[in-house]
Amino acid sequence: MSQTTTLPQPTQSVGAQSDLLSLLLADQQDLSAVERFAQFEQNGIACHASQFESLLPITPLEAGEQYAFQVDLDRCSGCKACVTACHNLNGLDDQEAWRDVGLLFSTASDRPGLQHVTSACHHCVNPACMNACPTNAYEKDPITGIVKHLDDQCFGCQYCTLACPYGVPKYNADKGIVRKCDMCSQRLLNNEAPACAQACPHDAISITKVRQEEAEKKAGAGEFLPGTHRPGYTVPTTVFKSSQLDNHSLQRGDDDTPEPEHMHLPLVLMLVLIQVSVGAFLIAPFATAAAGLSDMLPWIAAAAFGISQAALAASTAHLGRPMYAFRGILGFAHSWMSREIVAFGAYTSAAGSYVASLWIPPEWLQFSEPTMTMLQTGLQAGAVLTGLAGILCSVKIYSCTERTFWNFADTATKFLLTAVSGGAAFVLAACTALSLLGPWKTASLSQVLPTLSLILAISLLAKLASELRILHSNDTSQRRSAQLLNGPLNSLFSSRLTCSAVAFLFCVCLLVGPNMNNEISIAIIATCCLIATLLGEFAERALFFGAVIPLKMPGGVL
Repeated sequence: MSQTTTLPQPTQSVGAQSDLLSLLLADQQDLSAVERFAQFEQNGIACHASQFESLLPITPLEAGEQYAFQVDLDRCSGCKACVTACHNLNGLDDQEAWRDVGLLFSTASDRPGLQHVTSACHHCVNPACMNACPTNAYEKDPITGIVKHLDDQCFGCQYCTLACPYGVPKYNADKGIVRKCDMCSQRLLNNEAPACAQACPHDAISITKVRQEEAEKKAGAGEFLPGTHRPGYTVPTTVFKSSQLDNHSLQRGDDDTPEPEHMHLPLVLMLVLIQVSVGAFLIAPFATAAAGLSDMLPWIAAAAFGISQAALAASTAHLGRPMYAFRGILGFAHSWMSREIVAFGAYTSAAGSYVASLWIPPEWLQFSEPTMTMLQTGLQAGAVLTGLAGILCSVKIYSCTERTFWNFADTATKFLLTAVSGGAAFVLAACTALSLLGPWKTASLSQVLPTLSLILAISLLAKLASELRILHSNDTSQRRSAQLLNGPLNSLFSSRLTCSAVAFLFCVCLLVGPNMNNEISIAIIATCCLIATLLGEFAERALFFGAVIPLKMPGGVL
């Protein structure tokens, strides 16, 4: 007669008289799945698949395979025992969680449904977090396929939180770094299932093996979880099982409640000011030369250089650990943020050299006047080209996240028009202000004033037109961004429109106003125009971050 057995069940119950701590300690001392299996074999007890189930694969990984979470969503009740276990075992801080529970639902009359979704890191075949990281703080284990975060290497730029389409990396403000799930890799080394899998009362979570080639095929075919970003972007490996996954009417639990995102004010300052400085270096030499005001150029260029350095200084305030900012170039081979850092470093060198060449007398370098002019022209071109390269890298940083609001065309339009409008407004204000000083009191602004005013007016209108298109977009994500602009962010959006409108009116005054012969009035109007332009650009860039719809797993469960 064959001998069978079942796993022992705990006899204690949690109640008014129970000792919760003792229960937890007893549970931690329980044998792992592999040890229990070995014990059954040693005792000569027959064990069949129908009588014993493990939360871990029994056979070792083969070439081309990796570990992955397997989630039976039909078993998930949304109790968040997995979240609690992950939090406690990994010693996470308050309000920090590496596993989330969301909701999918359908109100279709022919097939209504409600589906809880528990998820953590998907340990993707092509991790976006690892590709984006400028400090190489991520690594994918070549044997297990687990994507690990190297906390000591991270400097807290948070770019991975923008790049991951599943909201997996979480920024810890107290520690100044990002942290994430590593599938409890230390427990796996000891043949123990992750905390979330062991804690689930319904056995909804387990560890399985997947072939990376098969995962790529499924991702290419769009097979993953409803309500998530296209899987071909990162090739996630989590295996979701459910009887409702073929229900095409499923929708996210948080679709109708978009919330403004963090606005990253240091990045707002950096992006606007660095783009204004590039625009100033592009416009100033031509504007001053055309008006015969070349003597003003050294002062304007020095001020533009100062703005660029203030922008780069502001960017370090965004880092959780700014003392490690030098690590930002380590990911140059794959990270657009590293490339941006390198490009703006080159821009600083080229722009600084150009400014120095404007102030150093030619005889100090023993250069002839034509040679010095050629040198200055080359340095100015280098500053503009490296600056534009940096702006392009900035565009790619955000467009590569595949968030609709940050698509390449719209982002490039915003950033380049900020350079043109901000640069024109800056040069216009600088020229009119310098014309009040002794050396240039007799200078004529009749040529530079209308040209710069017209450039500024056109760029302001073009940028407003590009931004207002979102209010009439048919794209679902863009409509949700428009919902934010018309709702929680309406005050800031209205301020942005007002500032640009005021700046445009100042441009009109400079073009057709009655006091064009009054230098003080011109300087005041030009300065006010610059202030209104900059305020409008700062508001637009804050909305750029605040109104974006993040890519993440379905939410909706509080």
